[in-house]
Amino acid sequence: MEKTILKAKEVIKRHDNIFAIILIFLSIFGITLNVLIESSDELWNFQNIYKMYNGFQIYKDANVIVTPLFFIIGEVLFKVLGANFLTFRIYNIIIMMMLYFFTYLLLKKLGMCKKISIIATLILIIFKNYGILLCQANYNTMALMFYILGVFCYIKKYKYGPILQGIILFVIFSTKQNIGVFYAIGLVTCGILSKYDLKYRIKKIIIEILIFLMILVTLLLLFYINGNLYNFLDYTILGISEFANENIFINISNIILAIFFICINLIITIIFIKNEKLNINNEEKEQLIILNCFAVPMVLTMIPILNDAHFFIGIYLSLILFIYIIKIIIGEINFKINKKVIDAVLIVLSLFACIFSITSFYFWINSINNEEYSFKKENPFYGGIINDELIKKINNVVEYIENNSHNVIVLSNKAAFYMIPTRRSNGVMDLPLKGNLGKEGEKGLIEKIKKLENTYILIEKEEKDIIWQESEKVRKYIIKNKEKVGEIEEFYIYK
Repeated sequence: MEKTILKAKEVIKRHDNIFAIILIFLSIFGITLNVLIESSDELWNFQNIYKMYNGFQIYKDANVIVTPLFFIIGEVLFKVLGANFLTFRIYNIIIMMMLYFFTYLLLKKLGMCKKISIIATLILIIFKNYGILLCQANYNTMALMFYILGVFCYIKKYKYGPILQGIILFVIFSTKQNIGVFYAIGLVTCGILSKYDLKYRIKKIIIEILIFLMILVTLLLLFYINGNLYNFLDYTILGISEFANENIFINISNIILAIFFICINLIITIIFIKNEKLNINNEEKEQLIILNCFAVPMVLTMIPILNDAHFFIGIYLSLILFIYIIKIIIGEINFKINKKVIDAVLIVLSLFACIFSITSFYFWINSINNEEYSFKKENPFYGGIINDELIKKINNVVEYIENNSHNVIVLSNKAAFYMIPTRRSNGVMDLPLKGNLGKEGEKGLIEKIKKLENTYILIEKEEKDIIWQESEKVRKYIIKNKEKVGEIEEFYIYK
């Protein structure tokens, strides 16, 4: 028995990356699947990819406000695996598996033992009640995944590092533009602070930027050829000021935590580098500088919406840096952690994460296989769970839309529930949130509504039921200038 256990341990040691991937998958797959579909980023992102799958163009027919990589990959997955919520949840599993695996690789590269690295990774998975995992498939988490990969590659020092970093910078930028900018700040700062001579540092930074610009110009040319360049710039750049000014959300506890991690990481790093009495080697000092250079700009991801999801994404690399600092301190004071304690913590965490995830999968699979489950495999909502009351509303409104001789627009954050089954697109009006309306903003949306003909508009009956990102100006314009002709479910109908 002991020989079998020892052999198993040796196999795991030799193939730890494979076992890490398996453990990460078992820890997240059930959590991802067993979630109610709500009017949130997941639904809105699904709607935009589903539009592309049905032949509509990104930026022309879908008011996407970030660069396109997440949506392009999503469309490919829909074509390969089927255009439904099950595929979209699988998309999230793939993104998160890669994020946590790159985290594990980065922690190992920072000199942490394999067991501590997987324990830290599991803690990051569970942190804030699976907060980042439950964002579901999302351009923010995908950009973070590439960000961690980029930091790992930077520390690993590959032979053609500047070329690789230029490519990674473009991949991050094409997933979400502001996170790409933050990564570029980290790259340039690392280049300036590196130990190499000035000529090499300048050359390195120039190569990284040139590689990035060459690929970016190619992307812009493709948009120009397709007649979509202005729409791309309108939503991803020109409309940013309205998004920043109109979508401010502040969580005080998150601000305090963010400031704490930035300050404590910077202060301890400076102490480690400046104090020659401490036994910190040059490699550790260099890694501390690199991590700070990339972690500090990433915190800006929280602006302007400082909710739990944006907080965790913004602070993710700072948490890794904090773990690394603790590792250095433990080594400095020569504190030895009992191996049995480490093994016990690893076993408990692994069992908890896997059992909780597998239990969640059990509940999900029972719901999907239930005779009363509402969606067949060809339905876009297949794989997701929606409560019965909402399903009735969706069926009633969709029937009203499809049997109406007029065009029908659901001007609400909930529009995706009703437009996805119809496979139609009303462009910007399917997601009428402030900051998602391009350069012209709310005024531009009102002008579009003025020009509508032979169209019914559905708006929420009660103003209290609209979310804070929706436009009160547009709602008031419709109520004041359009004729109310009826109601259906929670909506008034105007023409």
